[in-house]
Amino acid sequence: MNQKIVFIKLTFVAAILFSATCFISCEKYTYDPPKLDPNVLISFQNDIASIFTGNCTSCHGGAIDPDLREGKAFNSLTNGGYLNTANPESSRLYQQVVSSGHSSRTSDIQKQKILAWIKQGALNN
Repeated sequence: MNQKIVFIKLTFVAAILFSATCFISCEKYTYDPPKLDPNVLISFQNDIASIFTGNCTSCHGGAIDPDLREGKAFNSLTNGGYLNTANPESSRLYQQVVSSGHSSRTSDIQKQKILAWIKQGALNN
């Protein structure tokens, strides 16, 4: 009977130590996330529109503003006041992309591309 109690106690202690080790070793990133080269020109047609098509149009496909469908996204963003080239980080578009409700839909590099595009003047190129 004593051996069973000792075995149960040791198993319990081992389980706690294993769990603690797992939680302590967790990190958000085990590597540095990719960084966008700030000298690269970001194109709306080649870089930004595809982000919207792949991640946003299931909701923003005409029923919810801004309309991010191909051929409509640029006008919807510029006419709807979603872009602020004077202070890109405060742009409604960028704030939505990094918000908790939308952040998981886009990768870090996609967020960086959107911000870089706004910083470069949010051109329809």
